[in-house]
Amino acid sequence: MSRGETGESRDGRKLLRDFIKMPPPVDVREVSRRRDADGDLPEPGPLKSQIVQLAADAEYDYYKAMVQRNNGIFEAEAGKKNLVSVRHETSTYANDGKGVYDDTAVLLWVDDGGTKHVSRYRVNTDPTAKYLNDKYATEDVNNDTLRELGRLPAGSYYLEHRWDRKKNSTVGDGNVFGMPAGAEAQAEYDTDRDGFFYENSWGKGGESMFWHSGRTGDVASAGCQTMHPDDWARFVEDMDASAVDAYNPFTDPISLRYTLVNEDPSKGNVPYPRTAAGPVSSDLYSGGASNVQGWILNRAAESLGRLGEIFTGNRFAAGGDVKGPGSSIGDKIPAYLSDGEFVMNARSTTVNRPFLQALNADPFFLQKMLEQRSAQSSRGQEYTHGAPSGQPGTVNISMSSQDDVVARLKVLAQQWELMHAS
Repeated sequence: MSRGETGESRDGRKLLRDFIKMPPPVDVREVSRRRDADGDLPEPGPLKSQIVQLAADAEYDYYKAMVQRNNGIFEAEAGKKNLVSVRHETSTYANDGKGVYDDTAVLLWVDDGGTKHVSRYRVNTDPTAKYLNDKYATEDVNNDTLRELGRLPAGSYYLEHRWDRKKNSTVGDGNVFGMPAGAEAQAEYDTDRDGFFYENSWGKGGESMFWHSGRTGDVASAGCQTMHPDDWARFVEDMDASAVDAYNPFTDPISLRYTLVNEDPSKGNVPYPRTAAGPVSSDLYSGGASNVQGWILNRAAESLGRLGEIFTGNRFAAGGDVKGPGSSIGDKIPAYLSDGEFVMNARSTTVNRPFLQALNADPFFLQKMLEQRSAQSSRGQEYTHGAPSGQPGTVNISMSSQDDVVARLKVLAQQWELMHAS
């Protein structure tokens, strides 16, 4: 609260809440379903929009740097889409061989207005053991008469949208993203069939590993990249894809740059920490926050230069010392200032504190001192107040006018000496 004021009227959280203009806390799942026609969140207050965008910018930049650090190709021009997956190593035998959606995929793009967008999905990037004995889903790459599961290796890929009727009848709505015709890509295989891919055994098959929807409780992957069915529709919407797009002869195919990295904290290949910026973009309401209003209020100060403190900043209309966190040049203390006020830096304040305190108490202190020194000088008197014994402090100033700036500075310097001698 500001100095000398009480009551909720000056409470920073209330001011912040009023400025955000958020509705009362509501059920997270319900709000996530109430997206408007443009896919935005309902009733975005001005501050909330800024915070959400700052968080999206930070996550976008994080994954862009990850792509570039792993020698991937990133499409930065407006409208181009980039998908990044961070693969968490999971056994093919997990969930009774049906797999789990424990990997993270993030779609990144910039719109025509230059705004960065981020959308997250629950995904799986590994095959599952349920297909281990399926001759159409496995290869014998080491010629030991046993067939092995393969997966797409970490790397950078160019994908195009297409409609696959077979996928429509088995695991999804027919929308898939895969490598263009004629592409050749290797796959890595689990040759010892222990559920992991440490053998570094490679063979054909990577070009047939699509992105498609999985099932609830079953990732439905024999080597493809699959997405939770509850997220897949949003992904297709974010890609602005439909069955018609794959066959339109008058337009270029919808393209997607895909970068897959293996989770490795030592290299920085980990999902963006949600605790740093909280849920972002269109996932704001479903990323783990108990309610959006609380999330905004708790992070507003962090995201926009400690706005909570600014709302309750110190007021110095009457002047005086400033106390608070930080160093003498740290600028950590919020304050309200008024037109015409002047701020003295800490170093000069330390040197001239007695004079500044006197000047703050009496705005005509300097003029009075000048008049007093002028009168004493004209009488040939010595000014000895405050001087050590035997060492009189004499002030002799010759000036034509009290408006003489140089004379004023001389008086100021000598006044400091006189006051510090006391």
